[in-house]
Amino acid sequence: MPPSARHVEAVSKMFWRRVRVNRALTAEQVIDDTGRVRGYVDEKVLATMPGVGNGPEEVKVWFFDLDYDPTPKELESEYQLRRLKPDAVALAKANKDDPALADERPNACQWGLGEDGKASCAVFLRLCDWRSVHVHRRDDRWIRRYRFAGVRK
Repeated sequence: MPPSARHVEAVSKMFWRRVRVNRALTAEQVIDDTGRVRGYVDEKVLATMPGVGNGPEEVKVWFFDLDYDPTPKELESEYQLRRLKPDAVALAKANKDDPALADERPNACQWGLGEDGKASCAVFLRLCDWRSVHVHRRDDRWIRRYRFAGVRK
């Protein structure tokens, strides 16, 4: 990616990446295909990952920043406000295509908000020298350092 594009992404509150997605992969294959170290991966949550088996092959993955620390319920509203839906398969492909995408700021998507306030999520980040991926449920606030991702509804 040209340095000028990286600069735009660094200061923009919203940007996108075009990716070609293999929807035939299983959720486990999608995670393994990123080449990242598996962090905590809850197999039950992995089985509900959006984008597996359906959706367009080519999509724009939209990334957005927030200037507060949202709860999972507030983040769900932010997705709706932007007319986005989570697509963890497309997000995984964006991180595979550009491994440095989550080096300075982690990126994530969330889905399946339950009545208990917990949501399922996929998180891509770098800790020290390790690029990793985590898939789990959470009910605590997200920190504003994260970028969130989705595709158009």
